[in-house]
Amino acid sequence: IKPNHKTKYKMVDFLGLLVALIFMVATIYYMTTKSKESTASRSIPSKEEGEEETAKTRKTQSKKKPSNEKKKTTTKKQQQQRVLKPAAHERYIRRFGGHAGDVLSMSVSPNGEWMATTGVDGQLRVSRVEKEYNSLFLRANIDNHDKICAMSWEGDNRTIACALTRAEDVVFYRIKKKAGDQSSSTSPHSFPYELVELVKRRFSTSSKLDEVSECVTDSSSTGFNLVLTSGDSSAKLKTKTVVAWDGKTGDALGSVAIGSGDVRLSRDGKFLCTRGGGKTTEIKVFEVLKKKIKGEIEPRFDKIPTKSVMTLIVKAKVVDVDFWYTNGVCDKAIVCCVDGTIQIWNLDVEYRVKEDPKLLCTTKIDKKIMMISSSFEKDRFVVATNDAMLHVYSYSSGPNPSISLDFTIERFHSEGVGDVQFCKSGNFLYSRGVVGKDVFAWKA
Repeated sequence: IKPNHKTKYKMVDFLGLLVALIFMVATIYYMTTKSKESTASRSIPSKEEGEEETAKTRKTQSKKKPSNEKKKTTTKKQQQQRVLKPAAHERYIRRFGGHAGDVLSMSVSPNGEWMATTGVDGQLRVSRVEKEYNSLFLRANIDNHDKICAMSWEGDNRTIACALTRAEDVVFYRIKKKAGDQSSSTSPHSFPYELVELVKRRFSTSSKLDEVSECVTDSSSTGFNLVLTSGDSSAKLKTKTVVAWDGKTGDALGSVAIGSGDVRLSRDGKFLCTRGGGKTTEIKVFEVLKKKIKGEIEPRFDKIPTKSVMTLIVKAKVVDVDFWYTNGVCDKAIVCCVDGTIQIWNLDVEYRVKEDPKLLCTTKIDKKIMMISSSFEKDRFVVATNDAMLHVYSYSSGPNPSISLDFTIERFHSEGVGDVQFCKSGNFLYSRGVVGKDVFAWKA
């Protein structure tokens, strides 16, 4: 029987297809087996590799562990020192805001009617303290993007002396009634005032100081415009220098080295001293001498002697000092130290015949004190501590003088208190934070 050619070709095609199929199955099997072996070799390391990997893992865990503990500790601390909302406090009155950045300084007028604030945005904002005027204010932009580092009101309750950071100048701004405005100044819906710069009174401090850090005016006098600036001077290294200026002419009237810390002037213009700054245990008190001028009712500034009239000596370093008054006359000093000690000193002594001031009473708090401010008409003062709290105290005179705590205001400034001030009457106090755009008013 002769073979069929078609059958022969079909057999060849079948055999070729079978061989190709067998080759594909073998290839797939080989690849699958190889993949399993590779996975097994990676998942089961050698003894040396295993030990090395374990050491690396332990090292990584040991590094991460302290980080986690630190994070938990920080969170707990934040919970303990959480910032409260001012409006929730029963003594909260209002806030003074509007700055585009942090507030650098604040100052309430001697009569307690105006609040001035300056910020990193280069603005000076002046507002009435009454809550009804919450949305009304006066504003001035400092030229050349300069900033005001310190300011103080003059005795007329309308003029503000401001020390500039870059220009090292003292500039003056005055609140004036708008010309032709017949509206009532007591209406909360109108604000018939404007803030103008007194260009002719501007003067430079660069001839006496290399850098100005404080500017204080004698608000007790309306006849003579005394301006005190304190700062660093190349002529007197490692000590603050106070320079007295004629606020109208810009003439330097004298200077004195007060030690570390900025200047504190009593509200009656009688004494000045250093605020301590946490660098000294001795506070030298200087007398501001005045003289009577024929035809003038108020005595005029004469000079500041270079020698102090009294020295307050304490055991710990002083962080701040303020003065107290009886019937408008400065006769006591409050000294606060870094260890929480608060002392009241009697300055009503015959210091001109070298009688030393007397320590009246002492108390201590278990916190670090940052600054203080006293009332002019009441025997009260406020202490700001490093935990962003305000503590208001009263002083009781008599045979056994004592200091008692009235109330506290807790943690309304996230980064701590930057400044605190009592108004002249002692009925209100004001605070700003180290960081923050607002100033808060509190009922005292």
